[in-house]
Amino acid sequence: MVGEYAAHTLGRRNTLEAALAEAAFMTGIERNADVVIMASYAPLFNRAGWSQWVPDLIWFDNLRVFGTPSYYVQYLFSTNLGDFVLSSTLECSKEEDFPPIRGSVGLGSWGTQVAFDFVRVLDPQGNVLFEEGFEGGRRWRWYRGVWEARGGLLRQRSFGEDCRVYLGEKPWGDCIIEVLAKKIGGGEGFLIFFGVQDDFNYYLWNVGGFGNTVSVVEKAIAGQKIALSKSVPLTIENDRFYHLRIEVSGRRIRCFLDGTLIHEVEDTTGLRPLYHVASFDRDSGDIIVKVVNPFPEEKKTVVAISGEVELTGKGKALVLAGDPRDENSFLNPFNVVPCEMPLSGLSHSFSHVFPPFSVTILRIETLEGRKDDERSRESLGSENRNH
Repeated sequence: MVGEYAAHTLGRRNTLEAALAEAAFMTGIERNADVVIMASYAPLFNRAGWSQWVPDLIWFDNLRVFGTPSYYVQYLFSTNLGDFVLSSTLECSKEEDFPPIRGSVGLGSWGTQVAFDFVRVLDPQGNVLFEEGFEGGRRWRWYRGVWEARGGLLRQRSFGEDCRVYLGEKPWGDCIIEVLAKKIGGGEGFLIFFGVQDDFNYYLWNVGGFGNTVSVVEKAIAGQKIALSKSVPLTIENDRFYHLRIEVSGRRIRCFLDGTLIHEVEDTTGLRPLYHVASFDRDSGDIIVKVVNPFPEEKKTVVAISGEVELTGKGKALVLAGDPRDENSFLNPFNVVPCEMPLSGLSHSFSHVFPPFSVTILRIETLEGRKDDERSRESLGSENRNH
């Protein structure tokens, strides 16, 4: 019995992102239904203004009520529950599903004043793709912080958190990034961004992070960071320039500090790009496939059904999707709700696109339910004749 569970993001909000995490977890619960016989989200109810705990499934006040995205995940799973789990596997094409790291480059700091002397991006053969000496005249995209380019240096003067500037919008793939950086004052070191897709999806080398104690390579997905590498003990000194070098090849990352290799890691996040479970509903004869895509890219997938089962060619998809930061509220109670769409032309092997940041329920009709109905009608007719 999984007695209480819930997921939340920063601020303990009931966002779609939290609901996706719960849905991914629930596919594991259902897949192991021979051991996990019961599960319950908690807390269930929350009266606005009288909260003891967040997040919660259903919010209400004296006059109104709304379900969170997590509520609709529970709704989809509970109303599309098969009688038994079907054996299912996920086979991935690395070339298609796991593209190489690609994106722009940036610099940053966290609670620290820093200065950068130059930035250079090279291709694997050593040819210069981008070079910046901070002599002025180049326009960058600022995200946060107090930045100034003058006298051959780019300075960040704020002690604020998550200060960033992006050096161009070039979608570099395999490349070498070199930076000369100095800490002026504050509690940590430098942030070097690469593979930047947008403000919420990127890679970074956190040098002297977590109170100037460690170096770690991180990845942000929809604004939530995860560590790709082990933390290596490291302290950055004030008023000393460090030479930072990042080598990106495919999904492999190598980070050097003053010529010493600090990290060598391959991004294996997404080796399970979809979380899934399949079951069979005796009453309807439907094959039910639950699929969670918690990533920012759509996933074009081939659904293959083995065995002698006969399909009607019809079905439907129930989809809960949106921006991962989306929430429901009293003023907008149906901002994140499932939609239903019919499916046709289904065979034992068909393609389906699972949207980014989504929970999808596929109900694939078979003739098994109709056969059971016919057998039931024949049995009822026989009983009536006997009586």
